[in-house]
Amino acid sequence: MARPTGPPGKSPVSPYASPPLLTGTRKRGHISPVLASLHWLPVKFRIEFKILLLNYKALHGQAPSYLKELIVPYYPTRTLCSLNAGLLVVPIVSKSRTGARAFSYQAPLQWNQLPVVVREADTLSTFKSRLKTFLFDKAYSAIQIKLNFNTLLLVFKSLKGVGPNYLHDMFKRSLRSQHKQLLLKPTIRTKQGEAAFSHYGVHLWNQLPETIKNAPTIAIFKS
Repeated sequence: MARPTGPPGKSPVSPYASPPLLTGTRKRGHISPVLASLHWLPVKFRIEFKILLLNYKALHGQAPSYLKELIVPYYPTRTLCSLNAGLLVVPIVSKSRTGARAFSYQAPLQWNQLPVVVREADTLSTFKSRLKTFLFDKAYSAIQIKLNFNTLLLVFKSLKGVGPNYLHDMFKRSLRSQHKQLLLKPTIRTKQGEAAFSHYGVHLWNQLPETIKNAPTIAIFKS
């Protein structure tokens, strides 16, 4: 079998290489921004994509018969606006982990949560495009919220003196006003500097309302 070729002096990069290898980022760096830059879905959402794709194919006669039999359209007893929305019947399953993971349960459950514009796609290619856009926005908005929360929590801990010493010293030096709890952003010289904790953390902190920044305890700040 022929080996892939590449520029002289450089090893060829496989299309199945890991994201850090493709982007040249550090192995211990946060993987979510790397996946977003490559427009790749996290594993959890890639699984959802596969399930929903199979569901779409089953509804349009492009899947094996045993999958078609698991998909039951929802027909309400009264005329409702959801009649033409393409909803499916979600079966009642046992509380066991196996039942909740079954395709017969997950497929209609996830399908009913899709926007109508995605469910009503008239072709497979259109459905895949709209589905990936929907899942991409869903995945990285949730990840970004969690990342922002954890970043602000570290800033709060550092200002209260319960965070790592090097972080506490960093924000203590950049404190501008004890009254307004504002922090000075450090000078950055590269694009990567904008994502650094010392810059991004200060950026998020300065946008918080004073009532949150002045929380007396970590528990109150987190709530």
